[in-house]
Amino acid sequence: MVLPPPPCMYCTLQNGVYISDEDGSVQHLVDLSDKLINATCYQGFHCGRHPNATSELSKIGCCYPCSFHQSCPEAAISLNHPFTDNVCPGGYTCDPSPKICSSGEICFNNKRLDCQSVQAKAKEESFGTLFDGMYCEEGTSVMINCPTGYYCPNANDKRACPSGFFCPMKVSK
Repeated sequence: MVLPPPPCMYCTLQNGVYISDEDGSVQHLVDLSDKLINATCYQGFHCGRHPNATSELSKIGCCYPCSFHQSCPEAAISLNHPFTDNVCPGGYTCDPSPKICSSGEICFNNKRLDCQSVQAKAKEESFGTLFDGMYCEEGTSVMINCPTGYYCPNANDKRACPSGFFCPMKVSK
């Protein structure tokens, strides 16, 4: 038995916003000739292609709910696929619009983690000093090795190596 598709709340694919894959910025798409100019989705949903789209229906879509790792402000559009578009970019959290992650935090999959807590948890879970000598700069989704010429006493702090000392990469003291 084939189940019918779920009911579709119609929307337009010609007007609204989408999240840039490059920098997480909110981009606007507007076609003033669209007769459905006010048919947009609520926050938490985005407009994706109608499952039975034909060339006549190519500008009409359905409102699909966004998943936890997507960013869906009001009037969000899915340009390619409702499950892979509008993903909150690494280094940002989205609620619903992207906001850059602060220094001392990592952000990925729309989650924010405190880097010092990550370092402490690694020690607690018997990974030792695995994350020592690493830090988290603004807008990152990963902890970064402290570069040569610097030392990182904690995940929030990158300091220049003192005069008369050599600081190789990933030094914490």
